[in-house]
Amino acid sequence: MKLYRILNCLVAFALCAPLLAAPLSLVKDEDAETISVFRSGMDEPILVQNARDDHRPYIHPIVAPDGKGVLTEYAPGHHKH
Repeated sequence: MKLYRILNCLVAFALCAPLLAAPLSLVKDEDAETISVFRSGMDEPILVQNARDDHRPYIHPIVAPDGKGVLTEYAPGHHKH
C-alpha cells in the first residue's frame, strides 16, 4: 500500500513537471488593487489576488494547470452574499 502511494506521487510529479518548468512573474496593479501571477509568455494571469482596502481579499480567477478553464467562480450560485 505504501509503495502504491509513493508510485502515485511520482507519477503526479512527472505529469506536473512541464507545468512547473515555466517561470512565473508577479504584477502588482496599484489602481485595481490586485496582484496577478503570469506564466512566462502568457497574456492572461493564472491567478489574481484581489485586495482592495474596502473589501475582503479574495483570489479569482484561478486557471486550471493545463490552462483550459477557470477553477473559480466570481459569484457562485451556492454562495450568496
